Amino acid sequence: MQMERPVSQEKTMSGQWAGNKKGSIPKHKVSPPRMNPHVFFRENLLKYLDNQLKKGSMWITGPPGSGKTVLASSYLHSRKMPVFWYQLDIIDSDPASFFSLFPRALAFHEERVLELPKFTPETMLQLQVFSRRFFREIFRVYPEAATMVLDNYQEIEEESPVHIIIALMVEEMPPESRLIVLSRSRPPQPFARSRANNLLHLVEGKRLLFSRKEIDALLELHGIDDVGAGLGDYLHKVTHGWAAGLTLMLEELDTQDGRADGLHHSEVVFDYFADVVFQRMEKEEQDMLLKASLLRELNVEVVESFCEWSGAGRYLRELSDRNYFTYRVSKGRETYQFHPLFREFLTKSAEERFPEPTLLALGRRGAELLRESGQIIESIELLFEAGDWAACVPLIKQNAGLIFHQAHFGTVLRWLNGIPAEMVEGDPWLLYHKGVAAMPFFPQVSIECLQKSFRGFLDNRDFAGALSCCPFLIRAILSFMTDMSAMDPLIDFVEERADVGELGRLDDQQNDQLILGMFRALVSRRPDHPDIELWCGMVEKLFQAGRLMPGPVLVLHYLWTGRFEKAGSTLIRLLAMEKHMQSSPLDLTGVLSLKLQYYLVTGQAEPCLEAMKQGLKVVEETGVKIWKTHYHLIGAACCLNSGDKTRAQKFIANVEKRLPELRGLDLSYYHLVKAFLFFLTGEKQQAEYHGDKALHVGTGLGMPSYENWCRLGAGLLAVDREDYDAAVEHFNRIFHLCSRSNNPWFTSQAHLGMALVYLGSEQRDKAIEQVQKGFSLAKQHGYNTFFFFTREMMAKFCLLARQEAIEKDFVSYFIRRWKVVPQNACVPPELWPWPVRISVLGLFRVNLNGEIIVPSPRRQGKPLELLQVLISMGGNRVAEATIQDILWPDSEGDKQSRVLKTTLHRLRKLLGDKEAIVHKNKTLSLNPVYCWIDAIAFKELVEKAVEAARGENTDQSMEMARNALDLYQGPFLSDRRDEAWTLGPRSDFEGRFRSLIGVVGKSIEERKDWALADQIYQEAISRDPDCEMYYQRRMECLLNAGNANQALRVYEQCKRNLERIFGEKPSPQTIRIRDRILSS
Repeated sequence: MQMERPVSQEKTMSGQWAGNKKGSIPKHKVSPPRMNPHVFFRENLLKYLDNQLKKGSMWITGPPGSGKTVLASSYLHSRKMPVFWYQLDIIDSDPASFFSLFPRALAFHEERVLELPKFTPETMLQLQVFSRRFFREIFRVYPEAATMVLDNYQEIEEESPVHIIIALMVEEMPPESRLIVLSRSRPPQPFARSRANNLLHLVEGKRLLFSRKEIDALLELHGIDDVGAGLGDYLHKVTHGWAAGLTLMLEELDTQDGRADGLHHSEVVFDYFADVVFQRMEKEEQDMLLKASLLRELNVEVVESFCEWSGAGRYLRELSDRNYFTYRVSKGRETYQFHPLFREFLTKSAEERFPEPTLLALGRRGAELLRESGQIIESIELLFEAGDWAACVPLIKQNAGLIFHQAHFGTVLRWLNGIPAEMVEGDPWLLYHKGVAAMPFFPQVSIECLQKSFRGFLDNRDFAGALSCCPFLIRAILSFMTDMSAMDPLIDFVEERADVGELGRLDDQQNDQLILGMFRALVSRRPDHPDIELWCGMVEKLFQAGRLMPGPVLVLHYLWTGRFEKAGSTLIRLLAMEKHMQSSPLDLTGVLSLKLQYYLVTGQAEPCLEAMKQGLKVVEETGVKIWKTHYHLIGAACCLNSGDKTRAQKFIANVEKRLPELRGLDLSYYHLVKAFLFFLTGEKQQAEYHGDKALHVGTGLGMPSYENWCRLGAGLLAVDREDYDAAVEHFNRIFHLCSRSNNPWFTSQAHLGMALVYLGSEQRDKAIEQVQKGFSLAKQHGYNTFFFFTREMMAKFCLLARQEAIEKDFVSYFIRRWKVVPQNACVPPELWPWPVRISVLGLFRVNLNGEIIVPSPRRQGKPLELLQVLISMGGNRVAEATIQDILWPDSEGDKQSRVLKTTLHRLRKLLGDKEAIVHKNKTLSLNPVYCWIDAIAFKELVEKAVEAARGENTDQSMEMARNALDLYQGPFLSDRRDEAWTLGPRSDFEGRFRSLIGVVGKSIEERKDWALADQIYQEAISRDPDCEMYYQRRMECLLNAGNANQALRVYEQCKRNLERIFGEKPSPQTIRIRDRILSS
């Protein structure tokens, strides 16, 4: 009898399956047991399984020999269900082995080609996501209502991640399909969610016990008459319904002396009865079984050769027919498998019968046969189980590279953990393989093993071995990201032992990896190495030749040496290699992190955030989360650089959820970004705390290029608190690091930081020199972004550059690029590249990028009137309703809103930039980044001039006053005198102007500088001819200067203007001044 299964399965076993490499696989792993005519179908139990499988998948647990396998196979056969069978063993504890072998059990129609994701070492970083993708692809072509059986689940090691993988398989099963797990143990913790969600149901071992009634039926099936004999009662009492015990006792029907009575432990009962039956066999049969038990799969040809007995096949067939714990698992080549409990008994018996040399020889012979059939892992596993270290260790050392290439890291690690520790510790190659195997799982263990291996190779003067160890140890240290100084002895050794010129010429994968490893070490640890560009060139050459995928390191090197254009082009080349990137999520996520950093240093905020979204999506799809924190931190830094503190705080909050897990680079960068945030929000104490933390952790990493980031932040914080000595120390350290590693980007920023130091300490000449150096470097290399500088800091050195005509066009571009606004609005417009300059003091004028807009009343009248009203209301957060009521008083509310929206659109278009006017929360504001307004500058100049005059700082007061006089070309919007909405601001500015003239003039008069005072009053009269006070003060100044004739002419001017403007005569006070002049 044969259990139902798809016909194509056997065909697939011997060939290539869905893109997997062709290779042998033990038949017993993928073949269900063949049905025996004497199998007893337990109908009540089978109906119970029917009900359980209607609810979901099923986990059948029970002790050894409880009949789990027979129950599952008989059930599936009786229900004629399509089934795929997979028998687990300890090798499947390695995820790579499981993912490689498991698909062989799923024999679909050959025309259905699967595109399974490739398992690589880094898959361990994304195990859950990889597993879901793997099973979804399998179940995409999985037959409907099919059943998958996983037998011997207890063989999976307790700490194996395969538990998680299979738990995810349960969740991904198609709705009509089912999984049946057969195990000696209950479901481990990863299955808790499936059980809670009723996807997986447990069948306890007690349900597998044979009832008294079932034992009678079993005796009847075997043709045994139990009428009045009490045999059924005896069997039930002794075996407690245990299936294996019943099978064995049926072999011993003549044994009723009670020797087994009272033996309740199933394994003890099994050993007792098996021993009784075993002793009745011929010695040739016994020897065959004992020898064959060393093999997991019993191919007749192999067993006959291995046991040197031509009757082995016949005997295995007989055991299978009698259902004596031996199952046939293949229709084609005759192949069998022992029940696990029977095999345990036989192997234990073999150890008792054969002397150790014989067992070792048998194991080695079996291993040789397995190797010849291409089963390398099975071959080593056989020797490993036997503890034959003398044969096992050389095989591991010989084949580890091939096994690693197939990503079976967990298997090698299990072997090396099982080999006596003294053997591993004393062999540098075993330590090397253990370090490589541990890398995907335990980075710190990997580092420790590889460091011991490296030292061991050196002690043995095996320099070739030490060179082989270097790239893997470098990679392990980099993956842990805590102390890069651990790479120093590796760098020194490679320098001493490797011929760089020869390495570059050899076409050898091991040499290629050494080149890449050395370059990685130099970039992170010694960016100032004199030969770093030589190593870089070799990596580039290998990359271009298609021999090497450098991952992120090339881009990182170009970024950290300020070659942003080169970094960008390398990024494009890397991301274009889609096939590799899809198969290596670790490389992909690493390169994407560098893409974010590229956008950060080139000041591209929106592309940076889009790249961050892309990176996070890849993280979710692949499960490789090593760069996830870095994505959020770079996104936050980019937002802070562009002034978006709100969005930056959200990204930082995501990082803080995992703050206790952060270490090394991520921890330092978190503190650095946090310091930047508090610096921008004005929380200086918090900024100092996080800045110190970032510097402390960052310098401890031993990564000079990264130290620049921390030093720049610390230096600028020191500038802000006016601790200029500390700032100089940090900037000088940057100069030192950058001069050795040739990093002009940080050099240019350190120069600008030094400029702030000299500006703060009032050393203008030195500040000018530093600004010249900083902006010259930035222009030369095309840098338009700086890090950690506030807009206020940028405004200081940009204004100095503009005042001294330093790189004028580049600085203007930089100002516009970063929307830098001077610290005060009274900066002369010619010193700042505002694109829009608006004059409202006197005649209304709009200067757009150097050209005066000549308004067309028809097309631009209303938009410009909107601009005038906005300025008259203060220009900042003016309510929509206020503007609407002034411009469209006769319109309804909805119509007013629509017309305002249209007019605003036209005004923005006229000014050339949507951002020139900010429309937010039903208010309008003029954007100071884009717009300069003479009225606002005038207000600030008047306040500063008056303040300076009251402080007796006459020179400063006069400078401010003269600038204010230059701006005040007449009354506010003098060409719109009839508009009611201009009266208030006109009066306000007129009052400010007269206050300015009064205070400044009085200050000058007190110094008896009559000529200067006269000049001030004369200019005031030219701008405000209807203020009598100006005439009076000018007459007094001229009188005190002894120029009576000119004073009388001023009186006459006053008289004419007052009569013309107001139709009035001069005041009595003015007449008294005139009389004093005449009398003098």
